[in-house]
Amino acid sequence: MQSSHVPVHVSALFDEPNLIADAGLLPLVRIAERAGMPELAAQVRIDGAATSGGAHAPAKVMSLLGAMCTGADAIDDADRLRHGAMDRAFTGIRAPSTLGTFLRSFSHGHNRQLHRVHREFLTRLATHTPLLPGAGQGELFTSWRYHPVFTNSPFTMLEAELHHRQHAIADGKSPALAHLPSGDFQANAAWLTLWAMSHNLLRAAGTLASVFHAKATTAPLRAHLVHVPARLARTARTARTKPTAHLPANWPWRDAWLSLFDAVHHPPAPA
Repeated sequence: MQSSHVPVHVSALFDEPNLIADAGLLPLVRIAERAGMPELAAQVRIDGAATSGGAHAPAKVMSLLGAMCTGADAIDDADRLRHGAMDRAFTGIRAPSTLGTFLRSFSHGHNRQLHRVHREFLTRLATHTPLLPGAGQGELFTSWRYHPVFTNSPFTMLEAELHHRQHAIADGKSPALAHLPSGDFQANAAWLTLWAMSHNLLRAAGTLASVFHAKATTAPLRAHLVHVPARLARTARTARTKPTAHLPANWPWRDAWLSLFDAVHHPPAPA
């Protein structure tokens, strides 16, 4: 690959108000909404905070989840949510300074509230997506007590378990857990729980996209499904209804992206 223009003849401007860099947030936010995250996040009540940092928890939790799904590894990275046409695609986006104040408002008790939200969110994700096949039929995890393992690795059982746990941690450390964003312990504890929610949200999206993405790590999930630019536009017929997201032609993972989008933008199947 090489440049197709003489460098001196190329110019660049940041002046397009109709673009969004991460069109994958359109279906991701919809999955979170279907699983009831805004309502669940309202259970996090930080009424006793010295400032108003604990107010409007649903909007702040959703903003942090969106930022982490795009790859945020610091609070300031949430500013990525405020470019181009993002304010037309989503409402309630909060500034990084507001999100930082929110995280620093957490106490141990507030983190326990967030843990409960996380558990319920995982259960609901498993209901709305094939994240955990067989979930919703009795216990969430029915085979944790006894499970055979077949492997051709030379590791003993304990060594194999450690090896696989290290792989799981490595996936998490890229990028949201590359470093914890605050000097406040409880703020970092909240960040960790929110990362777990965003990780499960990405995994749930992968199960709706394709067989490959159902097993992919978060790096290809972001590259293939989240970091897709789009131009939002309305035609004369849709001016008063919904905008259309125009994505790149010949996107290699077009079918997977559309499978995910269609799955969450149509009415859910009857129970």
